[in-house]
Formats: sequence, structure tokens, C-alpha cells
Amino acid sequence: MINSKRYSTAVKLRKMIGWDQAEYTPEEARRLISDWIILDEVISANQEEIRFSDYSFAMAPMYKTVEVVLWEIAKDLKLVRRGEQLGAFFNEENIESIFPKIKSKVKDKKLAKQIQNQLHELKNTLMRYGHNPAHAGFRFGDLEEERLAASSALHNIRCLVQDLLAAGLLKKKKKSPAEIASLDNDINPDNIPF
Repeated sequence: MINSKRYSTAVKLRKMIGWDQAEYTPEEARRLISDWIILDEVISANQEEIRFSDYSFAMAPMYKTVEVVLWEIAKDLKLVRRGEQLGAFFNEENIESIFPKIKSKVKDKKLAKQIQNQLHELKNTLMRYGHNPAHAGFRFGDLEEERLAASSALHNIRCLVQDLLAAGLLKKKKKSPAEIASLDNDINPDNIPF
């Protein structure tokens, strides 16, 4: 029996990030994106009754998704040194130092520049929405502001993975529907959309 809520969330996720990007995106990231979709729907459905003074909590699944995807990319491109942490790895200095390695593997210079810009955007997403919301000086005043930031992060993930796949630097991680749905007992593996 398919849990229709979870299944419709999986369909939305697939539409948001695309077929190839979903095949690359780690299971943990897909689950976090699903959490964000469900959280957004719950908040939206209750906006008349409940208002929050800060919607930063709604962004948490998305900045964690950015971390998971960036870390996966760094591992797959063999750019990570043993014991290195993501926060230290995706800083301005490291992005600049690793980028020549990426650029040398990309024949299309325009595509290489896009990849560099996307890495910077995702690093900025982590700084703005991962670190800052933990402190009192930052807040999302309404759900639309949070949605815009989360959607921007999702768009940048999609573009980065798409461009790295197009450049041949990443390979889709082919998984059977049964493997993808292994932790989702309430989803029929034959019907899962990613």
C-alpha cells in the first residue's frame, strides 16, 4: 500500500530536482528535501491559526541538503582530505584552490565558470542560512522569505549537479527503485519516481 502523502512528496521532489539530479543526489539529501516539502505544506495549511515570529527553522532541511550534496560532490571529485570537515572545506580559499583542478577537467570554459559560480552560491547559502539563523540577529520574517531562500538553494543544487554531470565530472548513481525505497516501507518500489 502506497502512503499517498509520502508518494506525492517524492513526486514533487523529483519534479524539483530533475531525473538525472535525483539519481545523483544522495538518499539523505532526498529525505531532507522531502522533509522541507512536508514542513512547508504543514506550515502553509496552518497559517491562519499559527504565525511564527521567525521561520528560520523551516530552512534547516534545505541547508542540510546543501551540505550533504556538496560533501558528496567533494568526495566524488576526490577533493576531500581525510579528516576534513565540510565547513572548513567549502570556504572561499578552498573553493578558489580546488577550482583550477575542476576547470582543467572541463573543456567548455563557460560551463567551468558556471560551475565556479554555483559553488560560490552554495557556499554562500551555507553561510547565510546555515550559520546565521542559529544566532539572534537573523530571522525569516515570513514563510515566503524562507521559501525563496530554500528554492534558491534547491535551484543551485540542481544546476551544479546538472553541470557537473554534463561536464562528465560526476556519474549518476544508478540505483534500483528497491534500493532507493529501502527505508520507505510504505512506498511501493515499483512506483517510486526517483
